[in-house]
Amino acid sequence: MIDFADMVISDYYQSLPTKEQKRDFRNKVCERLGITYPTFYHKIRRRFWRKAEETIIESIIEEFNNAGED
Repeated sequence: MIDFADMVISDYYQSLPTKEQKRDFRNKVCERLGITYPTFYHKIRRRFWRKAEETIIESIIEEFNNAGED
């Protein structure tokens, strides 16, 4: 599990090395949370995520990390 005390979602997003990975991450988060792109970027800039959103995003990050292991 990702420890959000050590890495916040914004830091994870910024650490993605390619535009394609950032796009895929953004699209997956927007789809799962039912939010728009502007809302996603607003939350990234403000570092404001609700606990339920963090839980969902944590599972997305796990998926992304596991996909890199293949």
